[in-house]
Amino acid sequence: MLKPHNVEALLLKGNVLYQLRQFQDAIGAYREALRLSPYRFEAHQGLVNCYKDLHRTREAVTLASNACKHLGQVPRTLLLYASVLATVAISVDKAITILEKALKLDSTNLDIVCQLAQIYMQERRYEKGIELLKEQVEIHSSSRLHYMLADFFTKNNEHEKALEHFSAALSLNNENSSAIEGLQKVEQLLDSRGSSYNMEVEDSPDTDIDAEFDDSELETTLSD
Repeated sequence: MLKPHNVEALLLKGNVLYQLRQFQDAIGAYREALRLSPYRFEAHQGLVNCYKDLHRTREAVTLASNACKHLGQVPRTLLLYASVLATVAISVDKAITILEKALKLDSTNLDIVCQLAQIYMQERRYEKGIELLKEQVEIHSSSRLHYMLADFFTKNNEHEKALEHFSAALSLNNENSSAIEGLQKVEQLLDSRGSSYNMEVEDSPDTDIDAEFDDSELETTLSD
């Protein structure tokens, strides 16, 4: 039986209810946990996630902002705040600024990297995404990061580089289905372009350099 004043038990209860999508009941558990332990990040995070999933964005933003005030502007609170702001069109630029700040505080935090890359992709800021992920794959050579970088290269029409990073993603995890699918699409695209080029060459009429001039043009050239 869960003890009513045990913070860990309340957080567990909140998490179970959240997974069952019983958000209102989960909110009650998280609020009680927060009352007993105002500095537990998990309670703040649980509340924010519940309100996000209830599409009560304004309350989620307020709660995430309060988490930053109570726990300080540390990477995980900044990430929590930015993740809510990113769902509001007019706040996307603010979310990017906050995530870039968080990344300066913890340059190897993959959750921050992935959230920022996701927003860059959403906003079609492909060059920014490529710059971010090229730096990160030097630090974390993971299948996930190589796949994300390849996806950015694909969107930016740099298909040879996309091919390279899809292959790198698969070399690290040959069961990465997204990378397999991405690789196949790029290969098909490159094959179709190669086929189109070959057909154009084959269909081109033979040209005779001498035939480019008619007699009158030749006489004019000689007279000059």
